[in-house]
Amino acid sequence: MMIDMSNFIVMLIFVASSLLLGRRFYTIQLKNETERLARDLKLPIQQLSYSLEQISYFVSLPSSIPTIKNAKPEDVIIKLDYKSTLFPRLSGIKIMIFEDSIPIVLAYLSVQNFRIPELDHWLRQGKINESDYLKISAMKIMDPDTLKEIAAEVYKQIQLGRRRRTVS
Repeated sequence: MMIDMSNFIVMLIFVASSLLLGRRFYTIQLKNETERLARDLKLPIQQLSYSLEQISYFVSLPSSIPTIKNAKPEDVIIKLDYKSTLFPRLSGIKIMIFEDSIPIVLAYLSVQNFRIPELDHWLRQGKINESDYLKISAMKIMDPDTLKEIAAEVYKQIQLGRRRRTVS
């Protein structure tokens, strides 16, 4: 009975630590792998340009919904979206605002649709494979400066739209 209980406790601790630290370990692993790739390819990840054309918007642009229309830039929140809890993998980012603690998802950008022109070129040449591309894209999309630029772009789109006009 005591052995069963101690096995249960060990298993519970393992599962709890996996759930609590899984994303952190994933980020560390991803960072190590992308740093190695960047070093091997002489690729400055921080300086890579990227395209935000593939952001999927869930509201009309520009938005006439009062909560969205009256939002301030600091109201735009980005949440990393992971595929799994136990063995997490970044699948994309959700861009949202909150109204009375209820999230309103404005847009979504998947890691697969986060295009980096230089990586596209290297992928076509066979210098990297799809897996390497996705790892570098995931690391780049998680970069705080990239997240700020994405939030600013989404805010601009919901306020001005693609044709850069305001809604009255």
